[in-house]
Amino acid sequence: MIQININDKKVVNSLNFNPSLKKMIDYIIEEKIKKDEIITKIFVDNKTIDLDDENELSKILKSHNTVNIQIQSSLDLAFESLKDCSSYIDSCILQIREVIELYQKNEIQKGNIQFPHIIDSIDFFVRLITKVHRTILSNQQSPDKELNQHIQNLEIHLLTALKSLLPAKEKVDLTLLCDLLEYELCDNLSQWNKEILPALDRLDKKS
Repeated sequence: MIQININDKKVVNSLNFNPSLKKMIDYIIEEKIKKDEIITKIFVDNKTIDLDDENELSKILKSHNTVNIQIQSSLDLAFESLKDCSSYIDSCILQIREVIELYQKNEIQKGNIQFPHIIDSIDFFVRLITKVHRTILSNQQSPDKELNQHIQNLEIHLLTALKSLLPAKEKVDLTLLCDLLEYELCDNLSQWNKEILPALDRLDKKS
């Protein structure tokens, strides 16, 4: 029988003979872990499995295989992601300032080439931080209304700033565009980094 370990603990399983890796994962999710737990890594005989690779997931497991699965709660993952959020914000701000510099040098074409990457980066950040802060705040025994309101205000301000960028870019109003990028977008992202992320991180230390 296939040996399955979850976080280094052997688990009894009732898998059918020679299941695919995907079927084994489905079985683990349905039968062996909690709803708020997430599979983060899988090793088959010490080989790391790419969970996004359909070819790997379709491979058939053999009875001699040993499968090691690492799981974490969604809350633990959210707190870990705070560090990634901080680094990502720094990267976004650097990216924005590079575009500002191009526009200020009147290198409009180069700036326009980089501009969509800013929008994509901010869009990704919004999705990431929304998932992180909702997970963390929803797991608190007593909600922090002030922090929640601060987050909502920053989210609204960020989305408003993004909407203002496109008209300025279409009008080739470089002064307005650079002001929006520097004083609206960068300032907003800095507030996430200096105020929201540390506040969320402190909730981990309270729990």
